[in-house]
Amino acid sequence: MEAFQGNTDVLLDRMEKRVYTVYRKENFLNFLNGALLSIAVYLILLLALSVVESALHLTVTLRTVVFYTYVFSFSGFLIYGIADFIQKNSEKSFDPVVISSRIGNFFPSVRDRISNAISLYKHRDKNNYTSRALVTANLKKTSEETENVNLGEYINYKRTKNRIYLLLSVITVFLLLVFLTPLSDAMNRLAHFRNNFGKNTTAADTKEEEEDAFIKSFRITINYPAYTKLQPKQMEENAGDVVCIEGSVLNFTLTAAEDISEAGIDYNGGYLTLKVNGSNAEGSITAVKEGKYSFIIKDRDGRENKLRKTYSIRLLPDEPPKISIVFPGESEYNIYGKSEVDLRTIITDDFGFTKLTLYYRKTGMISSASNGYANINIPLSNPDA
Repeated sequence: MEAFQGNTDVLLDRMEKRVYTVYRKENFLNFLNGALLSIAVYLILLLALSVVESALHLTVTLRTVVFYTYVFSFSGFLIYGIADFIQKNSEKSFDPVVISSRIGNFFPSVRDRISNAISLYKHRDKNNYTSRALVTANLKKTSEETENVNLGEYINYKRTKNRIYLLLSVITVFLLLVFLTPLSDAMNRLAHFRNNFGKNTTAADTKEEEEDAFIKSFRITINYPAYTKLQPKQMEENAGDVVCIEGSVLNFTLTAAEDISEAGIDYNGGYLTLKVNGSNAEGSITAVKEGKYSFIIKDRDGRENKLRKTYSIRLLPDEPPKISIVFPGESEYNIYGKSEVDLRTIITDDFGFTKLTLYYRKTGMISSASNGYANINIPLSNPDA
């Protein structure tokens, strides 16, 4: 009798594990569906908040409230979802009778047979009007007849697929709209909610702002000296540290976060004015010496940016040409009846040559450089080498 009951307990355990496997998959899908929907909703909400900020330019206080409300509510939903998933996925929360009844309703051939068999077997000792032998036989018969039923078909993946398509659509629209300048700027102001970018105040007055927060972007184009024959080089956006050849002209184009009345560059203590047009400014300086520079900007009310980032200018000098005589090796070369002298030299320069002149003198002539030396221009076949 004990051996038979042990076999029946194994059948019960197997039946409950089949139901529990489906129950865990269902819980995971419910959690995933909720997460996908929450992310989509909060992305849409972020877009809506960005539109409001772009249109109204909220104050620092309102942006602070919006930022923390958004972050805390999203974090709260996330923590609640994870905690609920863990709690429901535990075996303590698993009721095999209730779950098997819900799953069985999906299968016409099963209905409530599994739930009834489990319930009767678990309460076989409490019901004096039910035969224990019949209960055990019912459990065995139900297990055999439902063994080949794939209970996993109860899981509905269609809703999960729809949520994935929804989230992908929202992400696509979100990325497209973020590249629009007004929404991108608005989202940046929401993220940097402590900075004051309101209509009635300026970033130039905000002590808590980052360095050059008043400057939205700038770009530098390096125009090298003509003798180098190098093409102009445009540096990356907002890259301010310059390494160039001495005498290069640096062209600056700058965009501020709002309209400006005056802009300039402090270059080694000297002030160079930039031409202003609305929120844009442009101008140039000639890099004649190494040093530091920074942008100075004033808004429409004449207030100046207080925190300025400093950038460096490093110069590469134009090295003089170098020449070495390979042949003849002697400092004085004797000619015996020859009318020509072979001369082999190596000349180098960083940007090429325009002219090569040989100065020479014959022994026995006047040693003065002005009177004793003759010269001859030597043609260059490849002066740009």
